[in-house]
Amino acid sequence: MSKFGVAILGMLVAALMTCPVCFAVTTVTSPPGAFSARWNLFALPAIPADPTPGSVLDEFGGDEGLEVRSMCRWDALTQDLLLFSVQTREDFGNLLPGNGYWIRLSPEDPATISFTGVMDQDSTDMWINLPRAGWTLIGHPYSYPAPDPNVDERYYVGDAYPWGSVSVTDGTVTKTLHEASQYGAHWINSNAYWFDSARQGVCDVGLPDDYSMSDSLIAWHGYWVKSYKDNLVLIMEAREQ
Repeated sequence: MSKFGVAILGMLVAALMTCPVCFAVTTVTSPPGAFSARWNLFALPAIPADPTPGSVLDEFGGDEGLEVRSMCRWDALTQDLLLFSVQTREDFGNLLPGNGYWIRLSPEDPATISFTGVMDQDSTDMWINLPRAGWTLIGHPYSYPAPDPNVDERYYVGDAYPWGSVSVTDGTVTKTLHEASQYGAHWINSNAYWFDSARQGVCDVGLPDDYSMSDSLIAWHGYWVKSYKDNLVLIMEAREQ
């Protein structure tokens, strides 16, 4: 299976916008439990046909609605939050798989979102950049496993996508997450953090040695990852579904 980095993903988005009939375009709808009325740390499990924020999240009133709902992303290079607004729209960029985003919803907002896109990355290995030592807000790029609307002790439905199955490379050497973590090369912290929107609380995901609340990444969720070395890349292998 081929591996898509950020540049390749950008090329695919450009091709999709130029020639949507060249791809298997479908309607992507968030499952129950993916969003709650209050704060949400979300990610996209598909490549939008039109990745501009106002198009992907048009249920919330376009650009002006997203500004009211305090949508923001984390800039890993500057280590700072970037709040979405009509004025910052160009700097904010597009909504794409592999990135995490914050948004604050109200009880009057729709409980699900839908957008037109392609699910090709579900069968494609993904590379996610950690450009600078510090925090990076990533997104689980696959549509599996789904969030559990009942919020049981596993937080997800179906087979796990173990966080420990992710590999890390510095461009020269590739290590397992365990080897790259504080248990080995100290490139990255093996604990990552996500936000349980139903309970409005922070949870962790980690390796078995970490005794974390979860061992699996979950579709539609973003994750805070702490790295201790510049220019790392997470390598995530697609699974047969």
